[in-house]
Parts: sequence; C-alpha cells; structure tokens
Amino acid sequence: EPTLMPAIVLFPLAVVREGIQSFFGFPVWWYTRGVILVAERLKQFWIFSVRMTGVSVWMRNLFVPMFGDVSIAGRIISFLLRLIMVMWKIFLLGLWALCLIALFIFYLILTFSCLLGLFYHLSGIFSV
Repeated sequence: EPTLMPAIVLFPLAVVREGIQSFFGFPVWWYTRGVILVAERLKQFWIFSVRMTGVSVWMRNLFVPMFGDVSIAGRIISFLLRLIMVMWKIFLLGLWALCLIALFIFYLILTFSCLLGLFYHLSGIFSV
C-alpha cells in the first residue's frame, strides 16, 4: 500500500515546481501569447486614435461648404481649411503610428535585453 506524503512536504515541492515552470515558461509566453496581446492592444489604440481625430469625417466633408456658404470664395476657403486639417491629422496619426511601432519593437527587445544584462553581470560576478 503506497504511503501518502504529508501536505507539509508536498506543498513546498509544488510551489518550487510551479516557480521553476513559471520562470522558464515566461519567455515562451512573452514571445507567443504576450506578443498577440500587445499587438491587439496596439491595434485598439490605433483604431481609437483614428476615431478620436475624426479624419474620416473631415475627408468625407472635404468638398462640403462650411456654414452653408455656397459662394465660390466660401467653397475655396472651406476646401483649403479642411484640406489643411486633414493633412495635419494624417501627419499626427503618422507620428502616433511610429510611436506604436516603437512600443512594439521595445516590447520585443525588452526580455532579450534583460536576459543579456543578467548574464553579462552574472559572468562578471563568477569571473572574479
């Protein structure tokens, strides 16, 4: 008949086993499921940004006269003002896209650089 180990022995072993699995499984999670989560979140930020700037509304109304002024001068002023606003908003969205891409690249490099720094400093400790 097998003997049952007491919980006071099994619990610490389970905690140690779980800790080791989590430590070595973290990089795998970071570069698989974590990348997917970060990419989805950045995509949501991008969609939110496009909606908040309202660039599609400005483009849709590019040729609509402002304030109902249908004179030639009113149409020209409305068109030029909206064109400048659309170009400005697209410029800002481009800068924001560069920031989001930089954040994604930073996410990809972060764990690798931390591990590299850890091994670099550990090699200095053990070489003495």
